[in-house]
Amino acid sequence: MGTSQPLLAVPFLVASMATATALLGYLLRVFETTVDGGEIPPSFRPLGSTLRRGCRLAVLSAGYAILLVAVFAVVLAVFTRLPFSAAVGFAGSMAFFLLSTTTLVAVLAIGYTYSIAVGRIAEGTTLLEAIDIRLQRPVLLDGGYAIAWLIAFLIVVPGWGFLAASFSRRTIVGVGAVFLAFYAHLVSIRVLARGYRSATGRDSPSVETNGEPIGRSR
Repeated sequence: MGTSQPLLAVPFLVASMATATALLGYLLRVFETTVDGGEIPPSFRPLGSTLRRGCRLAVLSAGYAILLVAVFAVVLAVFTRLPFSAAVGFAGSMAFFLLSTTTLVAVLAIGYTYSIAVGRIAEGTTLLEAIDIRLQRPVLLDGGYAIAWLIAFLIVVPGWGFLAASFSRRTIVGVGAVFLAFYAHLVSIRVLARGYRSATGRDSPSVETNGEPIGRSR
């Protein structure tokens, strides 16, 4: 039994990664169809195209996740070197407040630019073009997109909570939490995509075929 468990873990891990990649690809496809003015939910098919989209979004997400880890590592290193104690007083409290606020702003800024990079990926740009701040600038400075991002953020945060619950509860409740988490991400993606569409001046809807806007063949 002990040797069979690692063998069973390998296909389970592969299946989990493939499923996660397909879900990422579907979310990116939803972004694409919404930006193009589509209101009909797209299909998962063709599966190969969905998996390719998912791989691109996974690479992009991993890059921004590494950036977040680097920010937290720097902050943790600074915190461990600051002499926080009761004797530090006001100066220490201000240093803690400024460092915490700077960290929060940095994390939100990374999340904000990440969402725009997702839009750039949905447009078919390369990964390097997607993360280029100069190319992101029209959307970055758009007030309507900022509001859409804030709404999407408030929607997706409970989704992360549902996702955490799904990992901690191996019951029907956990399965339901997975669906709720995915639905929260789906809604937030549509909100973001509509804000992105408005920011890029493409508010006119396009003709659709089976939930896939004409002209999308990637």
